[in-house]
Amino acid sequence: MTFEQGAASDAFYLVAHGEVSLSVGDLGRSSSDSWKIERGGLFGDLDFLLRRPRTFTAAAAVGATVVYACSRDSLRRMEREEPRLYQALLNANLQCLAMSADAMMWQQAR
Repeated sequence: MTFEQGAASDAFYLVAHGEVSLSVGDLGRSSSDSWKIERGGLFGDLDFLLRRPRTFTAAAAVGATVVYACSRDSLRRMEREEPRLYQALLNANLQCLAMSADAMMWQQAR
C-alpha cells in the first residue's frame, strides 16, 4: 500500500517500474472510479501541491513495482540544486492539471 484516501499528503510519487492502482471510494468495496499508473507516471501531486488530504487510495501492484517519493524537503532541495529539473517538474504538473481540467469539463458537457 502506498497510501490511503484521507491520509496526509506529505509527498507525490513517480512510478519507476511496475504499476500502481488508484481508486476512489470506500475501502473494501468495489469502486467504479479506479485507474492504473504505469512506469513514468506521476500521482499524488495535486493533493500534495494543494496541501489537502489524499482524495484517493494508491496501492502498488504485487511484484517488482518501484515508486519514488518526492517530499517537500526533497522538492526544496531540487529547487536549490537542480533548478532546471525543478522547473521541468512544475511544468509537467501544470500540464497534467490542465489536461485533467479539460477532461472534467468534457465529461460535464456530455
